[in-house]
Amino acid sequence: MARRDADDDFDDDDYLPPPRRGAARARSPVLLYAGLAVGAVVVIGTLLVFMARGRRAAEHAEIRAVAESQAAREQQLALASRPKEVGRPPLGATGANWEKAIGTWQREPAGENDTNYPYQFEFRRDLTALFTRLNSDGVPQAIAARVEVFNDQGDSLAMRLHVTRGTYAYWFKLPPDGTLVLKDVDAGVELEFARMK
Repeated sequence: MARRDADDDFDDDDYLPPPRRGAARARSPVLLYAGLAVGAVVVIGTLLVFMARGRRAAEHAEIRAVAESQAAREQQLALASRPKEVGRPPLGATGANWEKAIGTWQREPAGENDTNYPYQFEFRRDLTALFTRLNSDGVPQAIAARVEVFNDQGDSLAMRLHVTRGTYAYWFKLPPDGTLVLKDVDAGVELEFARMK
């Protein structure tokens, strides 16, 4: 057989056997499945990244909400323990019992559920008062008030304590033993307070 020159008129490709069609078809599904697998990995990876970011954002939001609620509770407790500003006390006739009542009076609370009545009163000469009670959570709450005495006769002292959100009315007895007795006739309650030194 004679050698051919590179300049001959025939293409070498014309003499090669045609490619097998089955091999191209066999490669085609493999590439398709590989492409689908890569696409699925990308989609799943993207979803995982977004889920992780969402979870992290939710955790940060929860931590922020807990911190804000704790800060609000601390601020509420700080405001409750600080006396509130009160306006100018009303002018009224006071007598000997008011003079005897000026000072700080205290009783021992009966427990965490003793929330109906104050356990400490501080009456001031300028007709203001500070009384302390337990709120429904069992936390002490100091409330500033202006005092309006409406009965100061015999051994009785009746007053209205005007606070920011309303008015409290209390009847007291000042017996000779030096105590202050809070009387709630409707509820049948008598609470004895001792003067604090």
